[in-house]
Amino acid sequence: PYKSYQYRVITDATCRRQGQGEYYCNDCGYRQSEIIYEYGHSYSDGVCVRCGYIYDMHVNSYTQTQFKKVFTVSNATKTPFAMFTQSYDCITTTNKTANSTATLTFTAKSDIIISFAVDVFGSETGSLTVSCGNNKETLRGGSRNTYNYTVRSGQTITFTYTQTEADTSGYAKISNMYITSVNEPY
Repeated sequence: PYKSYQYRVITDATCRRQGQGEYYCNDCGYRQSEIIYEYGHSYSDGVCVRCGYIYDMHVNSYTQTQFKKVFTVSNATKTPFAMFTQSYDCITTTNKTANSTATLTFTAKSDIIISFAVDVFGSETGSLTVSCGNNKETLRGGSRNTYNYTVRSGQTITFTYTQTEADTSGYAKISNMYITSVNEPY
């Protein structure tokens, strides 16, 4: 006679791994397994909405909410950095007075790969120091460099801008920032 089959998930699928489901009958004990195919990533602004995997997320004014899920940001100096304002999709220094220093620190919440470009504008009165782990480099006015770091959970990236003399034309810009997770979750 006709039986009423029920369905249950034994192992749920993920973005990258198949799962298993099963049709079964409590009356006769019949069971039929079924493969639940992996879902695949579904990205919004470079972040998978299912598992949180980040792939090549371009950090800008629209994605800074996602950025703050990846990093804890410390930007509490007297003259803080301007971060991803609507008119600029970059981070810029704001201190223009003599003998001023501003520090911006990102502390990673997970293992990521980050790349970005740094430009220091103006005369030799300002400099930006970029520190990550054992790597430390100071750029002076008229300098440009690109960086690519693997940052582990709990590690920091620190940007310190120092202005030795009053200079309204001197500032530093951190731009073209992209983030990718180190490990893709299963």
